[in-house]
Amino acid sequence: MLKIGRLSLFWRTPDGKRVGEYDRAASGWRELPRKHARSIGMAMDMASRIRPTELIALPLGRVTP
Repeated sequence: MLKIGRLSLFWRTPDGKRVGEYDRAASGWRELPRKHARSIGMAMDMASRIRPTELIALPLGRVTP
């Protein structure tokens, strides 16, 4: 799991093939398209200090207050 402040909470399976996020509106987890697996995996590696930090695009969706 990867928490991005109060913006989003992501998950990834141990094999890295499936990723998703917590949907606040539906109060549940939803799977994201496979195209987001690489960027979410990279963000998790950066948070674990496995890879150096860099800017990446994550599917944050619509940010509401």
